[in-house]
Amino acid sequence: MTHARLARDDPAESWARGLLAQSAFWGPVPAPEGIRRCRELLAQAAGNRRLELTALQSMAGLQAMAGQPEAARGTVERALALAGDMGENRVSSLARQFAASALALAGDPAAAAQQLRQGIRVLERQGEAGMRSNLTADLAHVLHRLGRPAEALQVALASRAIAAHDDLFAQVRWRGAAARSLAVQGRASEAERLAAEAVEIATPTDMLTMRADALLDQAAVAAAAGRAGTARRAAEAALALYRAKGNRPGGARAESAAR
Repeated sequence: MTHARLARDDPAESWARGLLAQSAFWGPVPAPEGIRRCRELLAQAAGNRRLELTALQSMAGLQAMAGQPEAARGTVERALALAGDMGENRVSSLARQFAASALALAGDPAAAAQQLRQGIRVLERQGEAGMRSNLTADLAHVLHRLGRPAEALQVALASRAIAAHDDLFAQVRWRGAAARSLAVQGRASEAERLAAEAVEIATPTDMLTMRADALLDQAAVAAAAGRAGTARRAAEAALALYRAKGNRPGGARAESAAR
């Protein structure tokens, strides 16, 4: 941002500010501090719609994490309205991924699935695979929340088919979703292997919610295999990460799994 400002490169400075908003959602910044950061960035947007959208979509997810579901839904509506003004493209698809994360955290997985499917359709028409693998992996997890493990497995494998080998998010998320489905089918060995791989890939990162989600997937797989002690330890590790992020809905799920 400093170099862009010195060069009077407004688009580059705006892009960097947008990354600050996204990192507040994905990274280790606690949710309340992330909300504050996004509000500051909104105030600095000065009519820059791209920066406004990035701040709004990140803030929606953070509000849902902080246990503010109604505020999150309101922010989602603002973000999607702004994204709609920009057309159906990669930017709007990313906004739908963030909206889906917020809606799922706010307790509305059906609405989350709708947003993800719409974003995936746009990316398919454009022949885009990178972002699509991420949205597809997220959709697999939402399908589990909706009680559709067989469909979740198909979608998880679709993400695997197009995910780049170094796309850590997609590689973690499709494995976790597939592992849950395989556990339901009684394929414990495959499920445990994939769940362990997801945790291993996620652990070196500072994406606290992604790491916690992977651990919670591992806990579910272990519980299905009758490994109560392993399940409890994984759930407790997930709980610690959710608490560090200030992710209250995730923490509630982890507490339930740890019992």
